[in-house]
Amino acid sequence: MKRLSAALAAVFVFALAAPAFAVDSVGTLVDFSCYKMDKTNTGLDHKMPKGQTANCAVDCAKQGKPLALITDKGEIFIVSGALAENNNARLIRHLGYKVSVQGSVSALNPDGTRTILGGALKRLPQQ
Repeated sequence: MKRLSAALAAVFVFALAAPAFAVDSVGTLVDFSCYKMDKTNTGLDHKMPKGQTANCAVDCAKQGKPLALITDKGEIFIVSGALAENNNARLIRHLGYKVSVQGSVSALNPDGTRTILGGALKRLPQQ
């Protein structure tokens, strides 16, 4: 009986830690830190307090700062997991582009974002 209780407890803890649901979300991949400062910072060059900063998104991404998927509805998904490994190495070339990210999504974070544990990313054709 004790083994069954321990096994059920382990399953319950694992279920709480598991992501809430899987998604295939479409949006623009941005440097989240700079986007929070100015919602127009969605490309590579950003408006900063000291003026326009060329290639800011790439520089921030290479430092390991979080990247986010911003959907047309304004939803924000922080991209993490394998896609963000090695200081965003797999994501950098897609910054500022519309992409599709498939992965598991966490419950709502306190700041209103969600975290997507991405498994696959595809750049979409520019319109």
